[in-house]
This record gives sequence, structure tokens and C-alpha cells, in this order.
Amino acid sequence: MVKPTSEQIDAQIVDRAAGLFARHGFENTSVQQIADATGYSKAGILRRFATKDALHEAAITAISRAVTAVTAEVATLPAGEERDRGLVAGFVDLTFQWPGVSALSLGLIDIDPNDAPAELLACGEAVTRAFGVDWSSSDEERQIRVISSAAVLTHACLTAVRVGREREWRPTIIATALDALGH
Repeated sequence: MVKPTSEQIDAQIVDRAAGLFARHGFENTSVQQIADATGYSKAGILRRFATKDALHEAAITAISRAVTAVTAEVATLPAGEERDRGLVAGFVDLTFQWPGVSALSLGLIDIDPNDAPAELLACGEAVTRAFGVDWSSSDEERQIRVISSAAVLTHACLTAVRVGREREWRPTIIATALDALGH
């Protein structure tokens, strides 16, 4: 068995921490819970991330980088079905790779924008822009379809990860998310 790199260990810790933040809230998640979930000691976690706040910031940075990568992949495509397909497939793969980070980002849909970190607001704006959503327009159908697609996609992917069926469920999750978008 190959020993994980330092970067892989950090990524695992960040993803597990993000999942716990999503489930219990930042205030109600302890470093000890994160240590227990990752199999590392509390001291080991704190050697890598000086504080719980540093872990939270790392999770936000992971969300930002992941969203940037997915949206950049389709940036040259015109708005429409092909772009939506690329976004959906990208976000499915992202959720499979980063389930905790994805769960945390899904929970941010319900947060008051005044309480959200600016970096997360920028991520949300990048995603909705990539899907061609203009919140100032009266096209509420598209807005609802994008929100519904994102919620269905994330919940289905997280369930697939939990039951170990990512590869088997991927095509159906993509098809279902595209159906929600009207394709």
C-alpha cells in the first residue's frame, strides 16, 4: 500500500472537517471530532492546521478552487445544453472527490448572504453565472431548475459515496440533474 502524501492527508482532513461542519455547524464541531473522523490525533490535526478556523478556511479555499476548476472547463462553451452537461458532470465528479466540501457548499444555499464569507458568495455567483442564471431577471423557471438540479445532484452523489456506488450511479445522477434543468 502506498503511503499518502502530505497534500493527500491534508485534503482528507479538510474534506472530513468540511463534512462535519456541514452536519453539525462550525460552532458545534470540535477538533477532536475531526481527529476521530480522520483517524489522526487531535495534536496531529493541530500540527497541520493551527486552529479550527484554519481548517474552515481551508475548506472554503477547497470549495473555491473546485468551483473555479469546474466552471473554467466549460467557460468557452455557449450557454445551453452542452455547457449544462459539462457543469453537471464536473460537479458530480467534484462531489465524488470532495464529499465533505460538497456537503458544506450545499448547506450554504440557505445561509443569509450577509453571514457568508465573500469567497463563498463569489463561488455561488460563479456557479449561477456558469449556468446562465441572472437573479435580476424574471426567468424564475431557470433559477428554480438550477437550484433543484444542484440539490438533487449533491444529495444523490453524497448517497452514492456513502453506499460506495459512485461509478454505477454516475450516469443516472447526471441524467437526473439534466432532466431537472429541462434537458
